[in-house]
Amino acid sequence: MSSVLTLLVVLSTGAVPDHKAEAVEAYRRKDYKTANRLLVPLAEAEDHEAAQKLADLYYGGHGVERDVRAAVHWYEKAAVSGDIIAIKNLGAIHMSDKEVLDLEKAEYWYKKAAATGDAESMGAMAFLALALHNDAKKSQEWSIKAAEAGFVEAMISVARGYFEGKGFPQDYERAHYWFNRLAEKDIAYGDNGLGMIYSKGLVGERDLPKALTHYQRAAAARLPVAQFNLGRMYMEGDGVEKDYELAVYWLGEAASRGEVHSILYIGNAYSNGFGVPRDDVRALTAYRISYSRIPTSELEHSIRSLEASLNPEELEEAKQLYEKIIGRELGMEAILPAARPPK
Repeated sequence: MSSVLTLLVVLSTGAVPDHKAEAVEAYRRKDYKTANRLLVPLAEAEDHEAAQKLADLYYGGHGVERDVRAAVHWYEKAAVSGDIIAIKNLGAIHMSDKEVLDLEKAEYWYKKAAATGDAESMGAMAFLALALHNDAKKSQEWSIKAAEAGFVEAMISVARGYFEGKGFPQDYERAHYWFNRLAEKDIAYGDNGLGMIYSKGLVGERDLPKALTHYQRAAAARLPVAQFNLGRMYMEGDGVEKDYELAVYWLGEAASRGEVHSILYIGNAYSNGFGVPRDDVRALTAYRISYSRIPTSELEHSIRSLEASLNPEELEEAKQLYEKIIGRELGMEAILPAARPPK
């Protein structure tokens, strides 16, 4: 009799399917309908990992009709276990999804995540300190905590804040510290910031060789503002020998990415024949594009002067180029010189 019972126990144990493993595998294969069917009973039985994955399915509309409120329900089930992903997702959803927008709930969840040392959540708390409480001091404190924890976006925000004096007291020494921290992480924004500090002598004496080195690093990483700064140095001979061709190359790279000051400088290059053949049609087009974003009396004067010097056919060509670029029928490349990488 005992042998029969033992056999039954063995057969029974072996017959129990591992639904969680099947659900995880189905999820991995993106067989979301199967995953959903297997996850529901597990999540209802307080399996927090299953609840988190089920919430993902509902939020993304994978294998089920998208249902933000159902996603919130299951994320809350998962958050009970301290699941940091579920907790952060709840903060993000309540902060950004119109259907369940609730900044106080967002703060509640992000504060829990921040308490675990999560840097991104600290950054969110900085935003919420302003959005919910209009507390600039608390926002600054959270931003610094997030930056010190290594959250790159917060590091950039703190560096910019100290450099520009917006949201932070203007302090070039502290800006230099944070720009340097970013540069050490190979973040181009940090190198560009160091370039600005050294080129202007904001911390100690001007050091143009150092500025050039940092601008070159950030420009090579395709940061448009750094490409402009580097192009400007070569165009003006600021700490380097003038090199119009190299200037136009870097200004063209920045202009192709929409950096407006570079577009203006490209206009100047065409107007004066600096590094490119003189071309008043392209100069006028570049000036008009720049003026649409930075309307200055000086730029307006340059536009009027060029308009007066062109014949009707040239004016029509410039008009067509401007309208097609502004209307996105053509890219900025339509008026840029052919890119030739520096030697």
